[in-house]
Amino acid sequence: MKNLNIFLKTFFFLAALSATAVVFNSCEKDDNDGGNGGTSVKLLESISYDGELSHKFEYDNENRITKVLVYYDFTDIPGIYTFIYDDNSVSMSFEYPPIFANDDFWETYTKNGNIITVTKSFFSANTIATIELDAEEKPVKYIVDSDSYMQTYTYEYTNGNLVKQDFEEVRKDMSIPAFPAFTTFTYDNKKSPFYYCKTPSWCLDSFLSWAFRSEISIKNNVKSITWNDNIRRIFTLSYDGDFLKSWNDGIYTRIFTYITK
Repeated sequence: MKNLNIFLKTFFFLAALSATAVVFNSCEKDDNDGGNGGTSVKLLESISYDGELSHKFEYDNENRITKVLVYYDFTDIPGIYTFIYDDNSVSMSFEYPPIFANDDFWETYTKNGNIITVTKSFFSANTIATIELDAEEKPVKYIVDSDSYMQTYTYEYTNGNLVKQDFEEVRKDMSIPAFPAFTTFTYDNKKSPFYYCKTPSWCLDSFLSWAFRSEISIKNNVKSITWNDNIRRIFTLSYDGDFLKSWNDGIYTRIFTYITK
């Protein structure tokens, strides 16, 4: 049976969504990637978790994710992420298996110049956030402004990868002091499983942050994550050519398979 930890990571991470950093990375890719010019590309097809299928991915003809099926060890019905694309917006929703009635959520990302407006609903609570992009359309600031608190995330990049994320939460009633924190990342020089995925990075990274706790990136592969300089996780990675084949955190192992288009 698939490890129950798959469900626990997904459920509790989503349940903490309003207080969790949305981590972004660069959308810099090769000039001829994504199927342009007839070049073959590799897209992530599935992820197995400790030997059992945990995620399966579907794409449109532009190599954008349309569905992600999430498998659990206690039901034959998968959870389903659905991505819908419009001219300047992306809608992402998640439908739990029926055992989790009324726990579904959705988010809509609408782009206007260098600003992304994010409208989200989770556990019937609606939140609006804004993302500020730089000239290369990499997110540099993410602000969540709710009735009770304001969260601000800022991002620094090196070689197209996110290397530092700063976070601060301020309670509007000043019931607790401002809460600052930061996270740093290191990377290898190989292509990540989402290297050729054409889902806009400002949406794709949100999905990766929630579903995989930012342990999987877009451009290169995360080797380590450190929180506030005192809690560090180091990952052991193996490869098939230029692409990530397996990931291990010392306890659990993910295996990645690909399709070629």
